[in-house]
Amino acid sequence: MAGKRKGARMILEIQRLKGLGLGKKAIARALRISRNTVKQYWEGGEVENRVPTVYQAPWSEVVDWEGVRKSVERGQALAHHWEAVQEALPQADPRSGVPYVSFWREYRRRFPEVPLVLGKMYPPGANCEIDYKGSRPNFGFVDPSTGTFILCELFGAVLGFSRYLSVDASLTQQKADFLRSIEAAYRDFGGVPKVSVTDNLTPAVTKAGKGDADLNPDYASFCAHYNTVAMPARPRKPKDKNQIESELGLFFRWLRPSLVGKAFRSLPELREYTRKAAERYNSRVQRRTGQSRVQRLEEEKPHLLSLPPTPYEICEWRTARPHPDCHIQVRKNFYSVPYALRGKQVEVRIASATVEIFFRGERVATHRLRASNEQGRYATNPGHYPEAQKALLETVPGALRRKAAEAGPLTEQVVKDLFALGNHPLRYLRRVQGILALLREVTAQELEEAIATFRRLGEALPKPSMLLDAVRQSRALREEAAPIARRDNRFLRGTMPASSRHGSLPEGALETHEPITRTQGDCSWP
Repeated sequence: MAGKRKGARMILEIQRLKGLGLGKKAIARALRISRNTVKQYWEGGEVENRVPTVYQAPWSEVVDWEGVRKSVERGQALAHHWEAVQEALPQADPRSGVPYVSFWREYRRRFPEVPLVLGKMYPPGANCEIDYKGSRPNFGFVDPSTGTFILCELFGAVLGFSRYLSVDASLTQQKADFLRSIEAAYRDFGGVPKVSVTDNLTPAVTKAGKGDADLNPDYASFCAHYNTVAMPARPRKPKDKNQIESELGLFFRWLRPSLVGKAFRSLPELREYTRKAAERYNSRVQRRTGQSRVQRLEEEKPHLLSLPPTPYEICEWRTARPHPDCHIQVRKNFYSVPYALRGKQVEVRIASATVEIFFRGERVATHRLRASNEQGRYATNPGHYPEAQKALLETVPGALRRKAAEAGPLTEQVVKDLFALGNHPLRYLRRVQGILALLREVTAQELEEAIATFRRLGEALPKPSMLLDAVRQSRALREEAAPIARRDNRFLRGTMPASSRHGSLPEGALETHEPITRTQGDCSWP
């Protein structure tokens, strides 16, 4: 059955696009018709004689269409360009009050393009999508102290139902900036969505793959605090978060013309300007809904989860293996764990004021975090140690005492004193191991001499680094004091003793040999 014949305007549009050099497939895609229909009217023939002239609005004659095309090619959205033009027009201008759809039609007649495809819709409060702007040219601030331009990251989070966009500026995409920006987005939304979709960036995902991704422990704890489900997108699948991809790109195209000629002097200044621009952007009326994003957000707020009473405390996660002395090292300080976990891997959560230690998801110890300027300090819970009587008979201290006895009596005494010092026999186990480890570099005699030297100086319990320095200084002094052994050299001037012809000089021969004397004009040997 033959299809309905196209009108005169459609036929003329096919001929016009053909004259611009477009192929049948491109024309069919631009006009949303089949390629068979394009083929039917491709040649035209006598069609031109009966096709009337296409109507053009009078106001379109005063529009600089070439300038509009250049603005769109530079990245500005057509709707944003028309809004900027409308704001600057006087009331008497024929373009004033012209709806955007009329402007869009006139632009399409002159510059056809592939129509955009609308994204999928989500129920209120169902999800939000989170991402950074990939390309961010000229987005940053000038450091007033150095005069250099600091490039910044543009963060965005959009709700699926209302398309409300929250943006933030940050120096990096690292975990602290990432979590702080998400938290600010939740505050802008006035609630928390049920699902948070992110890219596979390192602060969110430790290991991505075809199956379920391994979440970063801190990000997983963050999502648990806000009662939202973390949903990483599949690698190289932008359709999983197409909303934030399009919305953030559209926002930056709208924002970029306003950044021209502006120089920000700090990150807070840039952040404040960007957030105010986002407020204006969210207040714009969307053509497809007839409402602004702010109005649709009010409809979505009742469906969002409530914010927790306290914000999330950004922390750092590490893994550690407790030492035989029942301590783990965190930032050059030591924190105790229950003695039953020695040799097993534990997880450490470092917050702003505390250090929490977990084993298989269960918290086993909590300590106050030592100040950053403290090093080598111990935070010990006495209940984490085994009983003192059992600790003295354990394999590790006994083996260390036997090894110290083999090195010498002074080394053995130092080890015994260290085990007896403190509130527990294992308190100075690390120092004992460090002293005995020196036997890999120094001899037992050198270690004994170094300990004896410190005892004479009043230092009964020297540290391993102090002993190693003492041995090295002693070696250097011995090398300087060693006599220089002179070898026989038959090319030296003078009469050599007969014994030197068959071997080395006898002891004291060089000192007793008389000096060589010559008279003026005498060139012969003496």
